[in-house]
Amino acid sequence: MEATGSRGALQLRAPRTDGAPLYDMAMTLAQAQRDTGAWLVINDRVDVALCTDARGVQLTAKSLDLEDARLVTDSLAIGVSVHDLEEGIAARLAGASWGVVSRAADQSEHRAERRAARKSERAAGAPALTSDKALALIAQLTRGDMPIVVIGGVVPQHVGPLRRMGVYGIAAIRGIWDTENAARAANDYLTHYDRDGSG
Repeated sequence: MEATGSRGALQLRAPRTDGAPLYDMAMTLAQAQRDTGAWLVINDRVDVALCTDARGVQLTAKSLDLEDARLVTDSLAIGVSVHDLEEGIAARLAGASWGVVSRAADQSEHRAERRAARKSERAAGAPALTSDKALALIAQLTRGDMPIVVIGGVVPQHVGPLRRMGVYGIAAIRGIWDTENAARAANDYLTHYDRDGSG
């Protein structure tokens, strides 16, 4: 959060954590949100997001529906997962603040793509951007006015091409979490965002 400042967000995803430990983690991160300007986004739990003054919530399949979440609060930015064009249109019409789209069209494709990407990385550097099916969906969704965030094996070298497609942002998990220096990894993504997004 310190590395990205107001240009980044941290999503608290702790599906096996509930009650006081989840609230305590969220409160600690909410303080970091105030100190750094980075957004805190809580996965699934609208109640925890509201109680801790997080800036956003990312709804999941087990969360409140977007329409119901909008009835509960108008102070939170609300993101949703989008798996096809119809879902994207419905989310935009229902007032989603952003849509999260996977680089892979489905999980089996995603697993196969990860294996192919690792093989490709070893052979030729950066992995391929994504599958044709996922690229087509991303291209369709970015024509609308709802910001699109892409997740799923995004490495810094993908940021420029995704930005040129109209993607608003990317979500990195292993690309930051699994590195020796998370701040340096976050800065690498931001560097690619600044350098590669306009050309």
